Amino acid sequence: MRKINCLIYGLGFLPAISLAQSTDFQQQLQQSAVLSKELNQNTPHLAKPAGEMFNSNLSNAPQQAGDLHFELKEIEVKILSEQGLDTPVNEDLSTLISPYLNRPITLADLNELTRQITLYYRQHNYLVARAYLPQQTIENQRVIIGLMLGNVGEVRIDNQSRFKTNFAQRMVNTSVNSQPYLAQSEVEKLSLLLNEVPGINAQLGIQAGQNRGSADVNIQLKDSKLWQGYFFTDNQGTSETGKYRLSAGIKMLNLAGMGDQFNLDLLSSQNARLKNIRAEYSWIIDGYGTRFGVFGSYLHYKLGKNFTALDAKGNNQTLGAYILHPTIRQPNFHLNTKLTFSHSRIRDAQGIPQPIENIAKINLINLSFNGVWNSFARGTTYFNLGAAVGRENNHSTEAWQNRPIDWQAINLPWSMLKLRTNKCYQKTLPLKRALKGKWQIEIFLAIKKCYLAALMG
Repeated sequence: MRKINCLIYGLGFLPAISLAQSTDFQQQLQQSAVLSKELNQNTPHLAKPAGEMFNSNLSNAPQQAGDLHFELKEIEVKILSEQGLDTPVNEDLSTLISPYLNRPITLADLNELTRQITLYYRQHNYLVARAYLPQQTIENQRVIIGLMLGNVGEVRIDNQSRFKTNFAQRMVNTSVNSQPYLAQSEVEKLSLLLNEVPGINAQLGIQAGQNRGSADVNIQLKDSKLWQGYFFTDNQGTSETGKYRLSAGIKMLNLAGMGDQFNLDLLSSQNARLKNIRAEYSWIIDGYGTRFGVFGSYLHYKLGKNFTALDAKGNNQTLGAYILHPTIRQPNFHLNTKLTFSHSRIRDAQGIPQPIENIAKINLINLSFNGVWNSFARGTTYFNLGAAVGRENNHSTEAWQNRPIDWQAINLPWSMLKLRTNKCYQKTLPLKRALKGKWQIEIFLAIKKCYLAALMG
């Protein structure tokens, strides 16, 4: 798991904070095996931003006011710009201001009001907004409160990674630069998107800008792992193709600098009666983090045991492409939209007592929505909702059994909903042990079923 480190340095009007977010979705370690998804049962939570900037306990610098009391009839809040305090706010702050009008108050009361106004704007997506009392003379029982919204200044990218700078800049343009002020939701989205790019680590820093009331964003990108690998063995197979299976795979990360990822997954039973290979390559195509990918797989089987005499065997060849869009990126909620097209050719054959061959060709278009949600304390919910339409064509040589050689094409309307909730408990299976920080062993036990997995990289 990679973490987002977002540091905000002192702005003169801003305190220092630190963000830590966990961004990765559950990694699928073996897509060609049925039990592959079970390797990552203990996926960490998505972390919420933390730090003084996101706390409600805001305070202004103390001012010496003695016991001076005064009464105000008007309090006006104006936005700080290059020209000074000349633009009134558009928001209705009367509920905050009215308790301080037409009654004796002190300077401490006005400091409390600026704290409440600061908190109001930060709760409304202004990440570094700050209300303050400018130097002034109270005339006609009227006071002006200044407001710095934190306009977006300069965005600097210090790229020390293989990831191409123009891709990072496009992500900045679709997030932080899409708003005139520094919006918390856009900073979070940019942090999450950058740290989802395979093979890099990203750090974001915010500091005072050259223009009054502005904030500059500094982004540092560094290379992380170039590859990841895994292997595992299990006894989840069938006696006809081999009860014991061995799976292995490797991921190559950001090879071309486009946030690309190459996956290769292999599976074989102990007697090689079941063999599967799957390859996938995807890369980022826009500033929103959208990925385009292509994939292909080949599975071959030959039945043994009670079916050995039939000489039964077959294979499945699949080719496809997909577009994956990160629709929502929030600290507690991720949502992906995926559109997939695939073509499969399935061949089943037997040689005895008479050669028979059945071939099915299936074209599918699948639209799915999947994501992760921190739905309760120390627990995470994974969900997947999908629908597919397609067409299946069949060909058979079983005419001698009074069946037509070519069956009528079948339309396939499918829908599927998957929902899984994980809650983290202490001192429960799966048992994990880390070896030298490089290897991780996971053991899952069930009734007469188990598998042993190791992660590398």
